[in-house]
Amino acid sequence: MSGHQFNSAFSAHSKGNTVEIARVGPRRAGMNTKHCHWFHCVSRVCRKAWLCGIDPDTGENFEHRRDWIIKRLALLADAFSIEIASYA
Repeated sequence: MSGHQFNSAFSAHSKGNTVEIARVGPRRAGMNTKHCHWFHCVSRVCRKAWLCGIDPDTGENFEHRRDWIIKRLALLADAFSIEIASYA
């Protein structure tokens, strides 16, 4: 699979037991709604940031953020006319 281009927006490269996928084109080129109606979108704010729950390094509790995130996801889903199947 090394170097294989499976559409104009992404490139996959084998690396040991894993496959790395990199975006090499515009986002619109990777979203063909005629073939796929579900997209798995991932966003990472920063490393070592604890979004919800208790941070194991500092002991600080961030549970109050969970409600904020749920409400914001609902607002954005409505604004962009999308459905959110799940989140973690």
